[in-house]
Amino acid sequence: MTRYGIGLKTNDIPEDQPIRVDLGEGSIVIIKHAGQLHGMSSSCTHAGGPLEDGQVEGGELVCPIHGARFDVKSGAANMSAQQTSDVQTYKVEADPATGEVMIEA
Repeated sequence: MTRYGIGLKTNDIPEDQPIRVDLGEGSIVIIKHAGQLHGMSSSCTHAGGPLEDGQVEGGELVCPIHGARFDVKSGAANMSAQQTSDVQTYKVEADPATGEVMIEA
């Protein structure tokens, strides 16, 4: 795994507002929920919807296309969403000295 600095600090990321970050060959959505940073794949596993355009509701990121729901911490798909599997998650943390957000991918 490689650590990436993304040019954002913790304070740059609003609570419960998904932000897309492009890394090499793929992209990740970063979400700050309840003050904690989380990262997951930016594509819905159901129909490839852009999760950065989704809303966070009750600790789940809701796909804007068909409403598939994913736990922001674990990436687990809500079992009520048909034909949807879990999304890949990534470790996201802030450097304690600088506040710079880092992703392991």
